[in-house]
Amino acid sequence: MNTLGDRPNLLFLVWIRNKHALFLLNHKLNKQLYYRKLIIALTTKQTINLSDGVFITWKINGKNHRDVGPAWIEGISNENPNGTEHYYYQHGELHHDDGPAIIQGISNENPNGIYHAYHKQGKRHRDNGPSIITGISNENPNGGEHIYYQHGKRHRDDGPAWIGGISKENPNGIYHKYYLNGVNVEPF
Repeated sequence: MNTLGDRPNLLFLVWIRNKHALFLLNHKLNKQLYYRKLIIALTTKQTINLSDGVFITWKINGKNHRDVGPAWIEGISNENPNGTEHYYYQHGELHHDDGPAIIQGISNENPNGIYHAYHKQGKRHRDNGPSIITGISNENPNGGEHIYYQHGKRHRDDGPAWIGGISKENPNGIYHKYYLNGVNVEPF
């Protein structure tokens, strides 16, 4: 393991461990820049070559974690230099504040992927929209299936929590199931 290659900010850690830097460390960690440098210094990046491509992971203390960008990228190849699957983790749990935590099926034809799953702190969750969207394509950019989750349970107050058969011809879908707090209920 190349310690300096895997942890490019190791020098920063050595500097903050100076016996005279305790007050300076506490003061500077309140500043976002130094906090981010510390997180980056503790982060290890691992690249693994497989027969069907390369995958890269970022970890802190053995848990998948990355503040900016996906913590796990799979399927990196000459055809897909950005990978075919992205997984966003924070503190070992699937989590992404600004978009889906899982994006699968990324390709040149579908640069946004064909499957999106939104997670907060390890649970399927999205406040304004479906947590899972499948069947995304150029012909059907909204996907063919939508599933709504709140705090890990299928849930939607204002309509069906599961909608299937979505297409240009049927933008509201063909199949509907209603859920409240994970319990299948009659349509309302």
